[in-house]
Amino acid sequence: MALSDGQAELGSLAELLGAPIYSGYSSEVNVASDHPLMCGALPNTSATAPSVTTNLLARHDVVLAVGTPLFRFVFPRPESLVPAGTTVIQIDLDSWEIGKNLPGVLGIQGDCRAALQGLLARLEPRPPAGAAERVKTISAEQEQKRSQAWPTIASAGTRRRSRSRA
Repeated sequence: MALSDGQAELGSLAELLGAPIYSGYSSEVNVASDHPLMCGALPNTSATAPSVTTNLLARHDVVLAVGTPLFRFVFPRPESLVPAGTTVIQIDLDSWEIGKNLPGVLGIQGDCRAALQGLLARLEPRPPAGAAERVKTISAEQEQKRSQAWPTIASAGTRRRSRSRA
């Protein structure tokens, strides 16, 4: 994403679809970390990362992976991570990445920003039903998580500063 400078388009597409945004392994700045639909990073280094990812994907009928390698895990598993009935679309400039870790994806090779602009042009005239409600729900959930995490983060920073002064 960073190479194509398509962060604004990715955010706009997520808002139009009412879709959460996750960072994949080795993703570079998909959108601002405080974007209301930014839900964090997919796990990749724990033994449970594949099952956690599968459970997350089970909530969605389509996964759009833009400019990121798909499902690189330290502890992979042989069976498919993608639940039956879930379609995966992968957009990447690097043809080597498309479908490498997940055969059978719908691959689109091209500049991420240009591809997202094309998707937006096709989808904006007829946004999917329920998208605005999904945006409100996801945004509220993420705001709650951030507000719960902030006191912990702020107090950890205060403790570090006070220890460094001692």
